[in-house]
Amino acid sequence: MVVSPTDPSTYAKPPEPQLVQSMIANMQRAMASGDVSQLQTALESQSVLIHGGVASFRGDNTNAVQPIARPAAVALTAPVTTTAVQTPLSRKPASSGVVPGLIRNPAGVISVTSCQQITSPGTYRLAADLTSADSCLNISNAHDVRLDCNGHKIVSTQSLDGAVNISNASAVSMQNCDLSANDAPGAGTESAGLWTTNVKGLTISNSQIRRAYLSNVSRGTITGTTFTGDYQQTQCSNVTLNGDSVLAFTDRPAAAAIVSTNGNNNVIENSVIDGGWNGDPTTIRQVGCDVGINLNSETGIHIVNNTIRNIWDNGIENTGLLSQAVIQNNTFSAIANSAIAGDHDNSWIDNQVIGNKASNTSQLFLLEHSHSANQAALTNVTVSFEGNTFTGNQLLSQPTFTPSWTPAASFQFNNLTSTPNEQIVSVAVGFNDFTDNNFGTAWAAPVFSLPTPPQDGGGNICGSPAFDAPLPLNCTD
Repeated sequence: MVVSPTDPSTYAKPPEPQLVQSMIANMQRAMASGDVSQLQTALESQSVLIHGGVASFRGDNTNAVQPIARPAAVALTAPVTTTAVQTPLSRKPASSGVVPGLIRNPAGVISVTSCQQITSPGTYRLAADLTSADSCLNISNAHDVRLDCNGHKIVSTQSLDGAVNISNASAVSMQNCDLSANDAPGAGTESAGLWTTNVKGLTISNSQIRRAYLSNVSRGTITGTTFTGDYQQTQCSNVTLNGDSVLAFTDRPAAAAIVSTNGNNNVIENSVIDGGWNGDPTTIRQVGCDVGINLNSETGIHIVNNTIRNIWDNGIENTGLLSQAVIQNNTFSAIANSAIAGDHDNSWIDNQVIGNKASNTSQLFLLEHSHSANQAALTNVTVSFEGNTFTGNQLLSQPTFTPSWTPAASFQFNNLTSTPNEQIVSVAVGFNDFTDNNFGTAWAAPVFSLPTPPQDGGGNICGSPAFDAPLPLNCTD
């Protein structure tokens, strides 16, 4: 009998209702028994019942087949021969879009085997140490890049742009990296292991970096990382260093271990800053750092719970306007000059200095304003020292080379006048509170040279005034 697409009488009929009910019962028993072979037999029988009466045909009717007769009820329990399913043809894998030197493993992590430009999102993991004359890894114009160096080194031998260079990117993380670059002492061509520019969202953890320069970075977190040489950030905001170490070179002089310039709401906390000075006054300006943390016109910076040591000038030094800063619970040691200072173009507004301790340090504070002749000329300058609080700070000991007349602290904002190189238009000094500070009694009391005396919050301890200078604080000894 030829199956005709226009003659319904040639179509196979569906199974009888009683067979369908029996099929359902068999399926239920198979499912209840948990027997895989029984379930497979029931499924195959179901297929025969449903599809058994459906004849197939080609559109030209040249391969017409007889309709398949409906099986008897015994077919429900009789074994059915299983027809092997043909394996689908394999598809050609799509291109990964990864440049040579990057191998995507089954877990989706891209294995990095050579220096590369990275512009696509993804997780990249180094498979070996990498070395290049230029920047080795350039992460640029990319979002959501995760770099795991897997403990390997990335070295640039000649580039001034860093072994790893990150620019115009967002949501970039880097971990377990050892980055370094050429940094010949005194050659004026010292480069950095890491150089970043215009990055939003930067995370660095558990890495070793020989010098780092960050520019215009917002929302950054750096943890568990050791910087050798120095760490510098410019025009950065909401960047946090937490639990890091900055270890300056000990074979050359340097300006500062950390430099933070024109930033907002940055944080340096729970870290070690070692300036690399050997403590010998005869080597001042020869080895180690002038300053531990150098601030230049920062707003809202928090410097908290750090250890700052081995500096041949000042532990923290400000240039320009420092405002709304919190400097709290830091420990200073082996500082030749002062723990906290401000000098060139220095102004302070609404800063909190709380609970800091200094030992083997000549002065607790040295805050003044100056503008040297070799600096660029300034006009319309306003000098400010107002709204600052100093609470619970301590000077525990001075170095043996400190002159006996050196005061525990010095504040010099009086009689400021214009010079040919700086035009001062106003000086605002006032509302500076001193409470519960221990300046020590074995050396001279603090010196205040201010147009408006400080507010005495009480509880301050200090020695005798130096040079019979008036002491505006009611100190106890």
